[in-house]
Amino acid sequence: MEEDRKVEVIIVSRGELANVLLNTAKRIVPRTFPWIRAVTFDWDTEMEDMKKRLKEEVERIVNDGKEVLILVDLFGSSEANAALSLTRKNVGVVSGVNLPMVLSIMCSRLIDLNMEELAFIVMQKGRSSIVYHNLKRGVTG
Repeated sequence: MEEDRKVEVIIVSRGELANVLLNTAKRIVPRTFPWIRAVTFDWDTEMEDMKKRLKEEVERIVNDGKEVLILVDLFGSSEANAALSLTRKNVGVVSGVNLPMVLSIMCSRLIDLNMEELAFIVMQKGRSSIVYHNLKRGVTG
């Protein structure tokens, strides 16, 4: 059952990117995913406010005995730095979130994965989905 998952996922961005990624993925895989949520920040949200809001989300999940994988939009961004400030044994961060990464989490039937295993799969999917196409050369990775 979905509630038996060891890891919950938070997609984080400024603007609406996190919501758009999650909602688009839900259109492709039309099921409910209570263990994946989007957290967005306005463009003028201060770092301390981001940290506070993310900490509340993370603590709620960790207090339920689960690990947290945070997917952020851009490495080095304020929201990524806020997420990185929360990393510890049961909280990890992956930057560069894209739609294939979110879909890989939704399509994963491997509920026994721990945070590091899930992060590895997500990163592999994110990288492998970036492909260069050219009429002369065909497809290259």
